Amino acid sequence: MLANIVMTTSIHIPKPLLEAVDRKAKALKIGRNRLIVRALERELAPGADWSPGFFEQLSTVPPETAAAIDELLTSAHQGRGETVLITDQDHIIAELNPHDVRQDPLVDNPALAEAVRKGWITPAEVVSGEPPPRLPVAPLRELLQELDEDREDR
Repeated sequence: MLANIVMTTSIHIPKPLLEAVDRKAKALKIGRNRLIVRALERELAPGADWSPGFFEQLSTVPPETAAAIDELLTSAHQGRGETVLITDQDHIIAELNPHDVRQDPLVDNPALAEAVRKGWITPAEVVSGEPPPRLPVAPLRELLQELDEDREDR
């Protein structure tokens, strides 16, 4: 083991890879965390160096990618109120929102957002902060009288 100090971290692992990790951990009868720590220890052991140029490739951004990122940032800075969805193979992996735009509860809640995307639920077409209009069924006096009549039987 590299050190006795344990640090908490968060990483994002593609679902198929995470499922494979879980299967392997179950087969080895160890926890997911322990399997990942072992894999990292193996990878970082002497003789398991990073491939030549790995970090240089990470720091190099192709010009077309840099231009696209600049365009997204300019759009966000100009405050045009646009929401930008970043996708990978038709799956939304990130969302850029203008800072001052009030968020929709369907967007704030990943489970609801996913349900809308999959067509399981349909959001309301008109959403307002106002209460719904009053549509009284009968005058209050009449409702109270019916209540009293119904209660007389008890």
